[in-house]
Amino acid sequence: MSFKSCQPLGRVLSVACAALLAAGGTQACPVCILADPKTAGTYLGMTLMMSALPLALLGGLIYWLKRRYSPPRAAFRASAHAQTEPAARLVAHQRS
Repeated sequence: MSFKSCQPLGRVLSVACAALLAAGGTQACPVCILADPKTAGTYLGMTLMMSALPLALLGGLIYWLKRRYSPPRAAFRASAHAQTEPAARLVAHQRS
């Protein structure tokens, strides 16, 4: 492994470290909810939204995959009807 192939990795690591060190001052205050009572509803609303969003995305993905890869219902009904139709004819013919 040459030194030139390590340069992009070093740049990425140095930028990541700089971003982590700079993010310390931008963290939210844990007692901001005490400053204004109106923010309590906002915190609760955002907590619920951020909890529901991954569940909704996963449910949407499962629904989409199911619809995408399952056979159409009309084709399924037609194939089921086609399979039972000869048996129905046979039974009707045997009764007559």
